[in-house]
Amino acid sequence: MRQSVDAAGALVAAREWTPYGVEVGEAQAGLGFTGEWFDAAVGLQYLRARWYHPGTGRFTQEDPLHGIPQQPATQHRYKYVAANPINYSDPRGLWYGPDQYDAAGIETCEEQDLFWREYCRVFPNDCGLYGTPVPIPIAISPSAFYWPVSSGGQYDQWRDKCFKNRMLGQLGRELMHRWEGWRSHMYDDGGPGVGNCTIGWGHLIHLEPCTPSCRLCQTPEDCLSEEVQCLESESPFCGGITRDEGDRLFTISTQQAVNKVNDEIEVPVSQEQFDALVSFAFNRGQLGAGTSGNTDIRPLINQYRFVEAAQVFQEYVTAYNIEGPLPGLVSRRRDEAQLFNAGYYNSRK
Repeated sequence: MRQSVDAAGALVAAREWTPYGVEVGEAQAGLGFTGEWFDAAVGLQYLRARWYHPGTGRFTQEDPLHGIPQQPATQHRYKYVAANPINYSDPRGLWYGPDQYDAAGIETCEEQDLFWREYCRVFPNDCGLYGTPVPIPIAISPSAFYWPVSSGGQYDQWRDKCFKNRMLGQLGRELMHRWEGWRSHMYDDGGPGVGNCTIGWGHLIHLEPCTPSCRLCQTPEDCLSEEVQCLESESPFCGGITRDEGDRLFTISTQQAVNKVNDEIEVPVSQEQFDALVSFAFNRGQLGAGTSGNTDIRPLINQYRFVEAAQVFQEYVTAYNIEGPLPGLVSRRRDEAQLFNAGYYNSRK
């Protein structure tokens, strides 16, 4: 309800609207519902970005915001405030914005990224790189994530959770599974007799080739033979493991790489950037340059030089003192760089 009073404070007029903005009684032109202009001649409310029809509860044009999957009602691009006018209003004619995000059913950091990336795509003036000023000029990758500059309450709790203690996301897990490959039995990751003893999705058993007789066992019964010799670290894996056991080992194996990225990257990164770095660190055993003489990716990221950092992945394509780049590593680094820089990968392995 909106009321007008005279100089003495006496009520001289009162107007009332339904939750969807239909005026009770005869509709009047001028400022009205949500304090915005109503055109009585056409029956439409001017809500800045779009015209709105109170009688149908629909806008006359699509919302530029696409909404998010975790809140399906926001993906209806004509509906007024996700069909919830009792709790929300939309005087700008755009999705009702971040102050209601806690009702969006967001459960993971990936969903959180998606929510704010969509908001900042439409309201760039409300956002900065992770809510902080960034020196210009500076190379920013497409997957770099922008947060609203304003903060508070539940928003800050989510930001702390997602930027200070990230976990490996689904895209990263899929990429690593693709390139590590599944092996139910022990193998030497550089070929028979070369590299490190490994099993499952790249789980490291120890830093030397597997004991040949142990590696060749196909069943637990084979391992009982007196001719089979296994190191203590190999014995639990002799004869193979199940996929469930492999998934458990993968989680254990990747935790060290996850911790490295969380500890050594000092600026917030998106889930896709984080996943690419975990894959990179897991494959190499470290995130920094070590003794390779290549570019250290960490300082570039910590200075928000993301595009330059994405180019560093391709420097790390050799292994085991083999001359020249390894085709498999070239392709893996391409996927990691694409995930880091663009937020997706399209492997042609």
